[in-house]
Amino acid sequence: MVVSAPPSWRTLWRHRFLIALVLVSATMLTGVAGGYWYLNAKWANARDIELELDAGPATNFLILGSDSREFVATEEDAASFGEVGGRRADTIIIVRVDPDTKKALLVSFPRDLWVEIPGQGASKINSAFQGGPQRVIDTIRENFDIPIHHYVEVDFAGFRNIVNSMGGVEMYFAAPARDAKTGLDVAQAGCTTLDGPQALALVRSRHYQSYESGEWRSDPTGDFGRINRQQDFIRRLIAQALDSGASNPLRGDDLIDSGLDNITVDSGLGVGDVLKLVRVFRSGDPEDVEMLTVPADPGRKGSASVVLLRDGEAAQLFERLRGEGPIESDVAPSTVTVRVLNGVGSAGLATRTLRQLSEQGFLPGGTGDAARFGYATTEIHYANGARGKADLVRQYLGGVGSLLEDESITGADVVVVVGSDFSEVKAPSGDATGAVEVDGIPIVSVSPQGDAPEDPEPTGSDPSPGC
Repeated sequence: MVVSAPPSWRTLWRHRFLIALVLVSATMLTGVAGGYWYLNAKWANARDIELELDAGPATNFLILGSDSREFVATEEDAASFGEVGGRRADTIIIVRVDPDTKKALLVSFPRDLWVEIPGQGASKINSAFQGGPQRVIDTIRENFDIPIHHYVEVDFAGFRNIVNSMGGVEMYFAAPARDAKTGLDVAQAGCTTLDGPQALALVRSRHYQSYESGEWRSDPTGDFGRINRQQDFIRRLIAQALDSGASNPLRGDDLIDSGLDNITVDSGLGVGDVLKLVRVFRSGDPEDVEMLTVPADPGRKGSASVVLLRDGEAAQLFERLRGEGPIESDVAPSTVTVRVLNGVGSAGLATRTLRQLSEQGFLPGGTGDAARFGYATTEIHYANGARGKADLVRQYLGGVGSLLEDESITGADVVVVVGSDFSEVKAPSGDATGAVEVDGIPIVSVSPQGDAPEDPEPTGSDPSPGC
């Protein structure tokens, strides 16, 4: 029986970075370097450890990131990361790969989740790592009954080197962004190439601000917003690493070495197991990889801030990780990433709307201003294959808005341009966990070049241009 604790998610930024190191390295090996023999030779350089793992098909990979500061050697690193003794699991992710459908489910566990730790008692799940990787594995088994077939541990010392060796990672920002704590400084909306330090500042950002209707506004979604930015970053990092390595094999080889220098794996993890991960991420189809976070809410245990499990929602997710259901799930708010743009000009409209959507369970994808103000009708733009998700968002907007298919959307499933017809976000009556067809909704295609949609209220420009 698990009791959980509130999302402090202080360092959950490492989630996507860890997967990046593993998958970029492995993907470069198979996609750039080419030969199976080469992958075997390179993989032999990874550090390995003996662990007691579950038998059977290797479908569940535990990816863990340590908060160890052993790598800190410069004043710059000390200023960025501090000097904390011991080690905790600041990142805990389970990746389940379905070998039949070639799809994957990535589930992030909040570091402050309140659990029963074998031999230790009730505590935050990240403290289980004090007893080593095996105790983390045993904690997951005992609390959630989830099998673990393989283990990968990654540190983040090489993060900046990987990004810099790629020549930076191009990211889309819906609005100028900053974080005084990490040093993030994005002066203009649109596509920006982040170097190593700026990429690190983005994925670490816990005090993210964006510029909306003339003012700097703090991200009201906290760590949930940060996790979504990390998810966007990891997808772009993998895609751009593939492009970078394919066009420059020597650079690809450097990326491989950088990644493998920073991972530890279980002794039974072989090339074939790694390829199961690689094949999914190499498809380039976001629909093949679903990224979720264990449903939980802030709470307290005594004087400690913790994360407490939402038992009902979490139970369904854990069933999927146990293989008791398909990898794919029905459309629910927790599977939909929404970006909100202010199309009216009212101060803070996009920020408030996104906060309200997040409170209903939607994943935040950022805020900003539309290309112009004065929208009379709300527009709900959706990416290819995300019609059902757009329908669900529309229900929570009170049924207002026109749906527009938009091939240019990146980093989100749905982009809402709020118009003057919008009043509030509220849960629809009845069961709103699945996609519901809404009659009479105009469906309009928007070209990647940004042609104005055939709609009574044309946007005049893409709400979310691709990079």
